[in-house]
Amino acid sequence: MTTVIVKIWDSEEGLQMEATLDNADVINEPPTPALIVGSYLGANSEAFVQSAMRWFQDQVTAPPEVYMPRDKEIKL
Repeated sequence: MTTVIVKIWDSEEGLQMEATLDNADVINEPPTPALIVGSYLGANSEAFVQSAMRWFQDQVTAPPEVYMPRDKEIKL
């Protein structure tokens, strides 16, 4: 089993990210899902952050959704 810990925090310099592995030798072993995902996040962190910021902006500017139950008849 491999544990990859990704820390993301705000600082005065901007967004900070850090990742650690529970075992540095895991790089020399067959890849595990945690190592694959952690490596992907590390290699694509800029795109990941930009995508998250676009997603958040879309959430802020999107009109609120109105939920209308389909199982009830609405009488006007």
